[in-house]
Amino acid sequence: MSIGNEHVADLKTYLKEQMQTKSPCLVALKSSGCSACVRLEKNGFFETLSRNCASNDIGLVMLSTDSYKVEDVHSFARNHGVEYLPSFIRLESADDKKGRIYDLRNNEGFDVQTLITFFKRCDKAN
Repeated sequence: MSIGNEHVADLKTYLKEQMQTKSPCLVALKSSGCSACVRLEKNGFFETLSRNCASNDIGLVMLSTDSYKVEDVHSFARNHGVEYLPSFIRLESADDKKGRIYDLRNNEGFDVQTLITFFKRCDKAN
């Protein structure tokens, strides 16, 4: 299933709502392997940082002080029309930008301040 712009809009709406109830977080929708990036500002507006899209693999990057478990990532994805996830996600604590790789197949939980990246398919024709 391709993910159209309406799902991206849903994600933006969801994240704007989160901004109103939680501490500010950095959110980026970016293509894998390129510099396309959108940042959610504290006021809820999205600022385009750069645009150089050559890939249909779109990542959602979310920095938050909340604790997540792998099943939460899957649930978040499914609730926003994302049916494709890789077998791993990259996690970085806010203090350690080197990051770690977690295998989703092991359903490994984690409880750290994280930067979560997972990929979805995006129909760029829409």
